[in-house]
Amino acid sequence: VTYTATSGDAITSSSPRSSVKVRSLVGPGADAGVAQGLCVNGQGDSRHSIGFVSGFNNNIRFDGAFSHTLDLGWSTNCIRGVYCTGSNAIKIYAGRIGGGFSSSAIDPESPENGVSIAADCANIEIHGNIEYCRRSATAIGINDHGVGTRFVGYTESCAAYCIYAAGGDGYFDVLAGGTNILTEQAGYYAGDTNTINLQKDRKSVV
Repeated sequence: VTYTATSGDAITSSSPRSSVKVRSLVGPGADAGVAQGLCVNGQGDSRHSIGFVSGFNNNIRFDGAFSHTLDLGWSTNCIRGVYCTGSNAIKIYAGRIGGGFSSSAIDPESPENGVSIAADCANIEIHGNIEYCRRSATAIGINDHGVGTRFVGYTESCAAYCIYAAGGDGYFDVLAGGTNILTEQAGYYAGDTNTINLQKDRKSVV
């Protein structure tokens, strides 16, 4: 699907027990307007699948959404890869949220925020890889202000923070990956009541 408008949502899902499956969803560019790739709202029991999504202000948005599941292959070239506002009990399974491999400090085709969770969200679960969020020098992999956020996955090479956990009661289990995360240049911030568990990369240990 190629979406050329510079406002509105390419796909909106508001019905419970619905299913949206798209192999590729490409928008007009992250700075073209407020266009959103897939916007999910309302009561849930829905499972949506997006293979590749790129080129929207918000590639995926959960807005007043409850108990939905997202299977996501790759989300890139956007302001926010996944944006949650006013939503609870969302489960996200992602292959990659972020840019492709790059040695550049700034990559304007990557996300500014890989996942952004607003303060009015609770119990958002993310399982996946967050990497190369480098749209600007302030880009963040997971920008969390919600309550009870859970993350399990690999993080790497985001410009400012791989994880900025400013919400409450969040738990972020950062798995070892392509580089030793304990020496990763991008930062990790855990506000009060949040926990970030950095697992040591042992792949080179005999």
